[in-house]
Amino acid sequence: MKLASSWSDISVDDFIELQGLKNAPYSSLVDRQMDTLLICSDMTEDEVEELTMTELHRLSRKLQFLNTEPNKNYTNKFGEFEVLPFNKITWGMFIDLEYYYTKDYVKNMKPIIGVLLRQIKQNAWNVSEYEPYNYDPKERGSVISHLPITSVYGLITSYLDYRNNLIDVKYSNLFERPQDEDEEELTGQDRAEAEKQKAEEKKFNKWAYESITMQLAGDDITKMNDVLNLSLIYVLNILSMRSDLM
Repeated sequence: MKLASSWSDISVDDFIELQGLKNAPYSSLVDRQMDTLLICSDMTEDEVEELTMTELHRLSRKLQFLNTEPNKNYTNKFGEFEVLPFNKITWGMFIDLEYYYTKDYVKNMKPIIGVLLRQIKQNAWNVSEYEPYNYDPKERGSVISHLPITSVYGLITSYLDYRNNLIDVKYSNLFERPQDEDEEELTGQDRAEAEKQKAEEKKFNKWAYESITMQLAGDDITKMNDVLNLSLIYVLNILSMRSDLM
């Protein structure tokens, strides 16, 4: 029997599945241990079900590394693809990354990395040029499915650190969220106004990035792609300038 002994034995797909077990409803610890063992070994379902409680607990104890975090080192090259430096992320890429991040960055680990994996070539001036972002990130991200999680986990956490630094520190003025009022203290017209404002904010947040893109394109839909291909940092700097001048 083959049993994983460290995170390097766990593939990206297996890691995503293991993380999903954490939030899955289980009626007993035994059921959770059995499902975990199925992912972390080459045992069949029948073989796992035939284990005695003593054997099951013994094998589960060998998987204690699952209670730790994978190593955050990662490689910059995956076959024919290289990781795009974060400072080269465009506004359009950032919008896609935000979509995957806010939905569930663990479940969407592969498309997130897919956004960042590029072919690279040298141009006539011997300068590296990265492949343009005109492919499906879900399809691109599938190339890491069977790689050890230790080869990519650090890339996910590094991007999230970069992203959170932009949102929470460098450009926090652009991403500030209004404080919710205590609705229990509101009555009558005030409560109705608060609920209306919350509904408007929800509607705006749903289309916030598209709305900003349209504004930067001068309400000309034919120029939206030009805006999406602008540097993320350039766009955030422009938005900060406009915010300061308002």
